[in-house]
Amino acid sequence: AAVLEVGGGGDGKVLKSVMQALAKAAPNRPLMLFSQGDGKAACVAQTPKGSALKANEWLAAALKAGGGRGGGKADTAQGQLPDASKLPEVTAAAVAFAEDALK
Repeated sequence: AAVLEVGGGGDGKVLKSVMQALAKAAPNRPLMLFSQGDGKAACVAQTPKGSALKANEWLAAALKAGGGRGGGKADTAQGQLPDASKLPEVTAAAVAFAEDALK
């Protein structure tokens, strides 16, 4: 699994475009991307179909660590983090959740 911060100023459309490109390049890899802007952060997650790691559960667990919210389906999810300064805690939670789910 990969958890990455990308540019884009927190623009959800830019984040989705980056996700599409990365998912095409690495279709079997679970991905979570963050982008900061205006003190907030946008987040998208995508997992391969049939993965033990579900995008909606992964995103919810990660964002909960920083007071954010989100939702989606087992293979794609999106959300917001109201305080981008919490991004280190959120990314740590995302990595821990993914490692546990993919054991």
